[in-house]
Amino acid sequence: MRKIRLEESRDDDVDIKVRFVKSFLDVIIAFLLEIKGSLSGYRIIENIYIIAKVLIPPSTIYPLFRSMEKRGLIERLKVKKNGGIFRLTVNGEKWLHKTMGELTKIQVSILSTISLCLEKRGIINQNFTCQINPTQYITKLKVDKPRKIEVLEELEELLPT
Repeated sequence: MRKIRLEESRDDDVDIKVRFVKSFLDVIIAFLLEIKGSLSGYRIIENIYIIAKVLIPPSTIYPLFRSMEKRGLIERLKVKKNGGIFRLTVNGEKWLHKTMGELTKIQVSILSTISLCLEKRGIINQNFTCQINPTQYITKLKVDKPRKIEVLEELEELLPT
């Protein structure tokens, strides 16, 4: 098997994908096993690349498999010298559903905060109708550092303490 490395980020979009995949690799693995059934480590790496365009090395993923096995989230069905076929356990399914619920709450909270900030700035109204071209606004934020800081300060004011 050829050596696979995490893709190096060339821009912010790729960087955020790599950070997300690294941070939630156990959730991604559990999710893949739930929707695809039993998979080999190689197929899991392949599916992560197909979905997120991020390559995960076996040296990263196999220790995580062992950790997930110890936690009772997955089990190895066929044991090979350096691999195996993995599937999600009942405990793994419960953990995944609870984790996905928590991630959904976080997503809703983040989107609500962003919407409040954009509404306060007059960029969207209460019905979430854009008042200006969002692409132009985002582009402006990427180049105008003092403006970025101002928006971040506004977001902090909107966050519950």
